[in-house]
Amino acid sequence: MLAVGLMAAFMEYGCLCYADDILLISQSMNAMRQMLTICDEFALCFDVRFNSTKSVALKIGKRFPCQLCAFIVLARSTLKFVDTVKYLCIYLFAANKWKVSADHVKLRFYRVLTVSMLSAILIIQK
Repeated sequence: MLAVGLMAAFMEYGCLCYADDILLISQSMNAMRQMLTICDEFALCFDVRFNSTKSVALKIGKRFPCQLCAFIVLARSTLKFVDTVKYLCIYLFAANKWKVSADHVKLRFYRVLTVSMLSAILIIQK
């Protein structure tokens, strides 16, 4: 079978899954179409439905930005290209190079920590 996923550290990563979330990673648009075709065939065989309204595409690489990208289809619906995707509390960004951010998680942590510390100080002062 042809390698269609992303090659990193001598391993191929084409699909990352957690619970009902799936992240497909490919090296080209053609490879992504092949992966989505496999997903469509799987869905037919195992009576699975992909929610194409919640599914999106993100372009990372030399050919970013993607104004004239050919469309890609999942479950007979064309996927929309977006600038940002949130996957498992990590934001992925459309860019020339791989770019991720977890700053919002750190911000939330510090906000909770600050509120907890202020609550503890108010309890002590009473």
